Amino acid sequence: MLYALSGMTTGVLRSVRIVKIAMYSSLVSLVLKTAMNWLLIGGKLGFPALGIEGAALATLIARTGEFLLVMVFVYWKEDKLQIRLKKMRKLEGGLGRLYFKTSIPVICNEVFWAFGVSAQAIVLGRMGTDVIAANSICSAITQLTAVLFHGISSAACVIVGNTIGSGEREQLDELKKYFQKYTAVFGTIAGGLVLLAIPLVPFLYHIDGITLTYCRQLMMITAIITPFQAVQSTNMMGVLRGGGDVHFQMLNDMIFLWGVTVPLGFLTGMYFKAPIMVVGICLKCDQVIKVFTSEWRLRTGKWVHDMTGN
Repeated sequence: MLYALSGMTTGVLRSVRIVKIAMYSSLVSLVLKTAMNWLLIGGKLGFPALGIEGAALATLIARTGEFLLVMVFVYWKEDKLQIRLKKMRKLEGGLGRLYFKTSIPVICNEVFWAFGVSAQAIVLGRMGTDVIAANSICSAITQLTAVLFHGISSAACVIVGNTIGSGEREQLDELKKYFQKYTAVFGTIAGGLVLLAIPLVPFLYHIDGITLTYCRQLMMITAIITPFQAVQSTNMMGVLRGGGDVHFQMLNDMIFLWGVTVPLGFLTGMYFKAPIMVVGICLKCDQVIKVFTSEWRLRTGKWVHDMTGN
């Protein structure tokens, strides 16, 4: 609950280009969680050794600290939006319709995307514990490198939305090219970092044998796919979502996730018993396809929607 409130609030603040508080609150959460994990899991400096309960308590403390920092900022420092509880008691009819028209496709997109990721995990899980371990390690490493382009995607969403709202549509094509160029660069760097991390895996995770082989194969696939993932993420989650084109984004994600990757994953992984590299390619091929479908949509010009009502 606390994370939802602080996350939603920082998201609203980002939309009006107040971005530093999100960074500071994340840093506070990270420091608190790391420190409290060290103190409470193993029982350091006189604290009780609570094990997994200590890890849970550390997470709660970190999220509470994050929430309190955001709320202090909102009530005592922020002066653009003046977010207050009393303002939330009444919602204007026009604004409510706009909210639900925009948010429902986004919520459906995220929900079915989560189900799709779970379906992909089922495919890999049925291939054995070695594959599960390898995929977990690969995911942990790639998530660290993905921050290089996820930040660009979030920034693109805010800046594109602000640009449309201010009536400066002539700048959109240049902005699109700008974000695509930099996200391609950072996506390539992220993929290179994944490749560089492959020799370090045995030292970081103490694995060997078939698990290490599977992990290396999955990381190689991920490294190749990452630049495509970066570009489609900026196109879809950044530019198109910033332009209010949430219906296309939802359909594009759902068609290729549930119509291509999940069926191919089940067929290759559970029916044909294909090698892990083949299954991995099938489960990630939508990242490549969506680069071209999202670019097609951007070139049509039909993705620009003024959400201000002007």
